[in-house]
Amino acid sequence: HLTIRNSTVAFNTASTAGGGINFNNLPTGTATFTLNMLSSIVSDNTGGDVVNGQVALGSRFNINVGANSLFGTPITGVGTTTGTPIVSATANLVALANNGGTTQTHELGVGSAAINAGSFATQILTTISAAMTNVATTFTATNAALLGVGQRIKIDNEIMTISALSGTTVTVNRGQEGTVAAAHNIGANVSFSTNQDGFDQRGVSFARIGGGQIDIGAFETQTPPQTKVVPGGVVINSKLVGADKTQRSRVTDVQITFDSKITFVGGDANAANAFTLNRVGGAGGSVTLAAAVDNTGPGTVVTLTFIGGAVDNISLADGRYALHALASQFATGLDGDGNGIGGDDFIFDEPASPAALDVTKIFRIFGDFNGDGTVAANDFIQFRLALGGSNFLFDFDNDGAVAASDFIQFRLRFGGSI
Repeated sequence: HLTIRNSTVAFNTASTAGGGINFNNLPTGTATFTLNMLSSIVSDNTGGDVVNGQVALGSRFNINVGANSLFGTPITGVGTTTGTPIVSATANLVALANNGGTTQTHELGVGSAAINAGSFATQILTTISAAMTNVATTFTATNAALLGVGQRIKIDNEIMTISALSGTTVTVNRGQEGTVAAAHNIGANVSFSTNQDGFDQRGVSFARIGGGQIDIGAFETQTPPQTKVVPGGVVINSKLVGADKTQRSRVTDVQITFDSKITFVGGDANAANAFTLNRVGGAGGSVTLAAAVDNTGPGTVVTLTFIGGAVDNISLADGRYALHALASQFATGLDGDGNGIGGDDFIFDEPASPAALDVTKIFRIFGDFNGDGTVAANDFIQFRLALGGSNFLFDFDNDGAVAASDFIQFRLRFGGSI
């Protein structure tokens, strides 16, 4: 028998029959030949006058169509066919080209019936017909037609490699890919290892499952990389410079930098809806946000300013804050936790408990010049220097002058912390 899986056979020509696959010319006798087709494409082939299509079957040939294969035209011939392939003229294969990787491939065009219609990880090949101990090196398969030497298979949670086949007796190397050899009950499913073929025909960097389900054939349509916040990409008081960025006397903006360009649900005008900023502990309360979007660099930069809620003038009110970016509002997708899987929120939290503060976090207490979460003598020295001037950092009421009204606010917080 021959097994073809996750492959593409296309744009071939035969002068008589079976431009894609043609079974014929077995020696005299009764021997039969079985072809197992698993999640593969046979399309856009020319078979001449005899077969205008993909697969021509001889009378002693059998084809087992499993795991969502796609044929451009129906199977013809007098052999036995088991299973029902997808028969569609919309494979929409693009001409052979360099689509990345080490070999040329046929890209799946827009609307291809093969996209997200294949199978691999869940393909059940057979079952075991007798229980298997954790030290056994062989098992008996109910049917070994889909098994082959070198295959990486999975039984329950254990991955094995087939080293030999004799009838339905399968010899294996146990506990592969970090799994542990375990006992398996009679009737346990034998499937392709989920870890096998982690990439499509092009190799590394081209995931075998690019969307919610594997594509049929050798080529996998890749899901665009999910946007992530760059390391250190949350900056408080981004409009200020030097040590003024670390002060927490006034906090007037938060800037978030992403690793790629973002499209927000509803466009940039709705960018503020993609974020929440809430005061944690104490008085609580949310902040009403405005958002400015900058796409001039390699990744989108969003600057959030504060227009209502837990706000003193244009600064956050005293407290600690939690910033969330909501994946549901990112039309281009968001990988909030940076694990390579999109759809999760980005969470930048500051706990309400009085733990040691990190100056990269979002918190505010008026008068805190050095960003340590307290208002103390060293802060008073700075306030006294600013009194009578226009230092923005100590201008509580945002009237352009540091005066008695601002000193009253400073004095209320002196000796305190958040």
